[in-house]
Amino acid sequence: MRSFLWFVWLLNVIESVPTNSFYDTRVINGQDAVLGQFPWQVGIQARSFNITSNRLCSGALLNQEWVLTAAHCVNGADNIVLHAATISNLKTDGILQFSKQLIVHDGFLLNDIALVQFETPISFNENVSAIALSDDELAADTLVTVAGWGHSNHDDLDNNTYILQYGTVSTIDNTECQKIYGSDVVRPGVVCTVDGPSGESPCYGDGGAPLVLDADGDAVLVGILSFLSGVECGGEYPSRFTRVASYRDWIKEKINI
Repeated sequence: MRSFLWFVWLLNVIESVPTNSFYDTRVINGQDAVLGQFPWQVGIQARSFNITSNRLCSGALLNQEWVLTAAHCVNGADNIVLHAATISNLKTDGILQFSKQLIVHDGFLLNDIALVQFETPISFNENVSAIALSDDELAADTLVTVAGWGHSNHDDLDNNTYILQYGTVSTIDNTECQKIYGSDVVRPGVVCTVDGPSGESPCYGDGGAPLVLDADGDAVLVGILSFLSGVECGGEYPSRFTRVASYRDWIKEKINI
């Protein structure tokens, strides 16, 4: 009976997602990913009964049970669906499960990080596997990769894609980022990025999107998208990511990794 109710609920959720939702995700000037290119990428749909819209975000798979994402994506959610082993957004291919447990950082307003557990452990294959956590603070002017689903630019909210998009962005020094957002916002546990060589940038609602070093080789997770400027995507306004290296101890304290 639970499986049947789960399936009915999931179909209703997929059908109810607004096509121009703030929480849709995509990388501006990105490229289509192919299945298995980012095997750690997980789509996250969090639904709260007291709001009318769904929160669509991304996360990174840490092991066969746990996904790392941004706290603002899942805090207060009544239901969370995790979608792995896919490049499509909210389709029924790949692995779809409810969450079993949610761990949000106690001080998430300043520490935008959370862990979500699959209902049952998933199996790894060529299309789904974990990513290593960075223990390096990551220097400025480093090229890294970000991936997500949704809007293609900040002006046209009807321009959606259901195929995972990815692009290259560049890190900047926190002191440069503080000139725009202030030191209260850009703390040591934050890493900021600016547009990549071809104008790539995450856009509105791309919460929890993994920021990855050496995505084509020995991939390492260096950040998860926390917020954008609120003015526009990219350009002179950096994107702010939660710096994974600053939270390794917190992650290991909460889960067996």
